[in-house]
Amino acid sequence: FTTTGYCVRLLANHPEFFDSHTHLIIDEVHERSVDTDILCLLCRRLLVTHPTIRLVLMSATMAASLYSQYFGTPEPPIHVGARRFPIKEYFVEDLAKSLKL
Repeated sequence: FTTTGYCVRLLANHPEFFDSHTHLIIDEVHERSVDTDILCLLCRRLLVTHPTIRLVLMSATMAASLYSQYFGTPEPPIHVGARRFPIKEYFVEDLAKSLKL
């Protein structure tokens, strides 16, 4: 586990570090920032020099087809469905009333 910035520096300066790795997982890829965009660029280059490494991009709100085109993947993206649970909001005032404070 590393920060995006550290991973960018590692890929930019020492891509050979990933020679012994099989997967690179990037979570919350939809949070666009300079670091994330540079990381995607460096990952695309890494896939050319290390074709056996698997890149896993994760996001709850990702535009999967956009990333699939960017990385040139022939396989369609995998979508994992999410189970939603009902949420009930409570406010401090309501809690105070229910506890009769």
